[in-house]
Amino acid sequence: MERYLFILFLFLANVTDAQHVSINVRFGVEKKFKINNKLRVRLAQEIQATPEVTDTEDEYSRLFNEIFLFPYNDGDDNDDDDDDDDDDDDGSNVNGPQDRPKSVKVDWRGATTFNTGYALLPWLKVGQSYTLNQRKGGWRHSLNTHIEVERYLVRKKLLTEWRFTAQHTSRKRETGTEWRRGFVNRLNGVWTFKKNHRLYGAASVNAKARNGDFEWDRLRLDCGLRYRFQKIHRFELGYRFQRKLTDRHKKSHGLLLKYRVSF
Repeated sequence: MERYLFILFLFLANVTDAQHVSINVRFGVEKKFKINNKLRVRLAQEIQATPEVTDTEDEYSRLFNEIFLFPYNDGDDNDDDDDDDDDDDDGSNVNGPQDRPKSVKVDWRGATTFNTGYALLPWLKVGQSYTLNQRKGGWRHSLNTHIEVERYLVRKKLLTEWRFTAQHTSRKRETGTEWRRGFVNRLNGVWTFKKNHRLYGAASVNAKARNGDFEWDRLRLDCGLRYRFQKIHRFELGYRFQRKLTDRHKKSHGLLLKYRVSF
C-alpha cells in the first residue's frame, strides 16, 4: 500500500502548474440511530487538514527538499544537506521550481452534521441534513434535501446509487448573511470485493443558482478504497479530479486520507 501511495503522490506532485493539487487528511466520528424500519438518524463530526506547499523567500524553508518528497531534476546530483559551494543561496538564484525554498501552509475546516433518511420504498429514499461548517474564515450553515435511488446490480456485491441534492449554503458578507442555492447530480458505484473491502467510484455535476441564473459549473470524479477494521474503524484512500465548467476550465487533483470511527 505504501508503494502505491508514493507513486500516486509523485503523479500529483508533477502535474502542470495550471492545475491545483491538494492533500486532505480527515478524521471523523459518527453515531447512527435506527428509529424504525424506515427512519435513520446520523450525527457526525469531522475535522480536515489540508497542507499546501508554497514558494517562500526564506532561504531556510527547504523542508520538502530535505526529506525528498519532491524529486530533483535528472541532472541534479547535489544534496541540499551538503551545501559547501560559494553561492549566496538566494531564493531567486534557482535552476527550477524544485529548488525554490518551500514553506508549508495548513488550512483546516470542521463539519458538524445532523441528517435523517427515510425509506419510501426499499430502493427509494429521501433525506434532510443540516451541517455547521467551521473554518478559519468563520462559520457556514448548510441545509440539504436529497432523493436517492439504490439498486444492486450484483446482490451484496455491486451497488449503484443515484442521488440528486438541493442545497442552501450561507456566506458571511459585510452587509449580512447571504444564502446561495445549488444542486448536485451524482452517480455512485460501490463494489464489495471482500467482506471489509470496498472500491467506489462516483461522478457528479454541481450547479449554482444566483440572481435568477442557473448553470452547471463543476464536474467531479471520485474513486477510492474503503477498509473496515473491527466493525467501527474505517480507513479510506481516495482521489478526486475536479474541472470547472465555466471561466477558464480550471482543473484540480485531490488525494484524501481518512480515518473514521462509526458507532
